[in-house]
Amino acid sequence: MREFIAQFIYWLPLFVIFVVWLAFTSGAARRQRSMAEIGRENTEAVRQNTDARKALLAKLDSQPKQ
Repeated sequence: MREFIAQFIYWLPLFVIFVVWLAFTSGAARRQRSMAEIGRENTEAVRQNTDARKALLAKLDSQPKQ
């Protein structure tokens, strides 16, 4: 039993580092997925704004000049 405890204490720092690393990488992956979704939403918003701008410019160009 004493040898088991000694081995456990020997490997504990490595195990703790591994658990912290897993927690950090899973959090980073979650943030990356979130940022990718925001990027897709922003791209769609820019596309819609571009279409609206084109429609507005076409409407203004079709009006008679004063």
